[in-house]
Amino acid sequence: MTHPFHPLFSQRRLCVGRRCNRHGKRLLLQADDG
Repeated sequence: MTHPFHPLFSQRRLCVGRRCNRHGKRLLLQADDG
């Protein structure tokens, strides 16, 4: 996460997908629990 106020700031996650719609782009990230 790159936004300094996000609770997961500076943690790295595996990107498992991407979604785009009229509201913008979203990344699907893998959680620690799988």
